Amino acid sequence: MPYEVSFDEQDEIVQLRAFGLVTHEEHDAARRQAAQLCRENKSSKILSDLRELDTEKSSTLNCFDYGEALAQENIPHSTRIAIVLPTDPDSTKDIQFVATVAANRGRVPLQFKTVEEAKQWLLGS
Repeated sequence: MPYEVSFDEQDEIVQLRAFGLVTHEEHDAARRQAAQLCRENKSSKILSDLRELDTEKSSTLNCFDYGEALAQENIPHSTRIAIVLPTDPDSTKDIQFVATVAANRGRVPLQFKTVEEAKQWLLGS
């Protein structure tokens, strides 16, 4: 699978890491796993590390269900979502578009260039 989902017990952050080409179905599965870990661990922080993501063959049309999908997974609006942007400029533009759509649908994931910056924001620093 081109993604990993885990829970950092020390910082109480659900971490999703995607790499390579990820299909819409795989993205949905990763989101469901992240939501489940949030519920199980009563976490309200998600770090989505997309530095190695390649969106070359992805369709941005799939992003329009993002806000609704999070609601279906019972992820509260108060959940902080930090996205670490891909290193590839074209993939970064795609992810920024997805983040804009999410914001327009009531979810506001913040975007960062490094994992460290994202973690600092999630931890309130």
